[in-house]
Amino acid sequence: MIRAIAASVLVWTAVGSVSTPQANDSTPHGLAVLPLFERTAEFDYDPPEPGSYELPALGRAGDGYVLDSTGAKRRLRDVLKGKITLFSPIYTLCGDANGCPLATSVLLDIFDASARDPDLARNLRLASLSFDPPRDTPEALAAYAAPLLAAARGGTKSDWVFLTAES
Repeated sequence: MIRAIAASVLVWTAVGSVSTPQANDSTPHGLAVLPLFERTAEFDYDPPEPGSYELPALGRAGDGYVLDSTGAKRRLRDVLKGKITLFSPIYTLCGDANGCPLATSVLLDIFDASARDPDLARNLRLASLSFDPPRDTPEALAAYAAPLLAAARGGTKSDWVFLTAES
């Protein structure tokens, strides 16, 4: 199931600009973020210049069943339809500060921004899908999501769903 979802929903969206506080700073939501392109032996990559490459055409995501943070079984196509969806694969226990915590922090900033823009709130859905269903159960996702959703400031916000699979 996870392979089918992973293969068909490899849509990673880079959104706007991301601030890069120092490692001992934190985002307004308390999520620590390391500088984005810190050179290390493990991370020695020069990203291409903006506009010097073409992104592949987006296609339809495959379908399958996922579980939301309440444990409800939902079709992926139903989760994705009707709104612009920013999809982010996650692991709730991720040791790489430039991985899942950074992606979640960016989504949280977008979630906050949606409270200040009614059109954005009405037309946007955020979807975080775990690729570790044995650990990231619906209950674990609910616990992971609760402080994120509570930390967001403002009025009506976009939808943000936290998903996993049965296996």
